[in-house]
Amino acid sequence: MLYVLGIAIKTKGCFYMRMTDSDGGYMPGIMMPRPTPVVKALMIALAASFVAQTSLVRGFGWSLDGVALSWDFVSKFRIWQIVTYMFLHANIWHLLFNILPLYFLGPEVERTVGSGRFIRLYLLCGIVGGLGWLIISARSGMSCVGASGAIYGIVGAFAGLYPRRPLTILFYFFPITMQARTLVIILALISIAASYFGRLGGVAHMAHLAGGLAGYFYGRRVARYGIYGGMSRTTEPKVLQWLTNRFRRVGLRLKKARPRVVWKGDETPSTREVDRVLDKLANGGWSSLSSKDRDVLERASRK
Repeated sequence: MLYVLGIAIKTKGCFYMRMTDSDGGYMPGIMMPRPTPVVKALMIALAASFVAQTSLVRGFGWSLDGVALSWDFVSKFRIWQIVTYMFLHANIWHLLFNILPLYFLGPEVERTVGSGRFIRLYLLCGIVGGLGWLIISARSGMSCVGASGAIYGIVGAFAGLYPRRPLTILFYFFPITMQARTLVIILALISIAASYFGRLGGVAHMAHLAGGLAGYFYGRRVARYGIYGGMSRTTEPKVLQWLTNRFRRVGLRLKKARPRVVWKGDETPSTREVDRVLDKLANGGWSSLSSKDRDVLERASRK
């Protein structure tokens, strides 16, 4: 089966990611980002949900019909399915290829837009992806599981925020470097072609496409107008606000439980250095900041 999940194409493909900073220089070796609070909470939630799902299905014969996304969402008003389907996966590879893009790209998106907006973006893209799949495929009698719509949304948001950021992907042992926006265009074209020609059955291509587009347009809006030009906290549905608070609390607990280790370079930056970065942000927006500039803001926020 062929999966196109953020940075992986085909389950037998071997890959890694390496990024460059905004100045064009490669970061040494394979980039292993430090998970941010919400990214860590989501990774744990996805893994725990898969373990529980596997145990219930194989051990007790439990059916996914009530929680997987299907036409029952409309016909039987099972509104919870639009959220629960995101935490179910077909197999371990499906889960892995969703967690990896979240791990590699999610932390930078979360640091840029903030933890609250990140989880709302994640859930919103998953909901938009699910609705996109429903419009095209629901009457076929099939059901949909997986966080792919939400993950594509995070990948799309990354490309919207940093469209020219080079990403190096090791695909079948061949390194391929492309800009983030190029990767998103390729993924979108694959989803459109696969949906149109009816190929690659068993993959929710419209969920990928809808979620990815939602994330990309949000990322572009933030890059152009700043984080306050994006989603408004006061206009969101209460269910999104409730889920946001839950994931934020879990993330903060995990962060507090981790021993505090101060590494060289973690010192609080000087006021002059912070002012320089803020002036650069005001003049050029988020996309004008280099990785060092964003690190200055992150360290200043810990003060």
